[in-house]
Amino acid sequence: MDIVVVGSINADLTVRVRRHPHPGETLLGTGGGITPGGK
Repeated sequence: MDIVVVGSINADLTVRVRRHPHPGETLLGTGGGITPGGK
């Protein structure tokens, strides 16, 4: 049996935070999800 895969798959990882982080700062997320991504 031969398997041929043509193309690619992308996923978007989103996380909820209370505010935007400052440069170099790490924030903890409160929830999020993975959704199909791409163009």
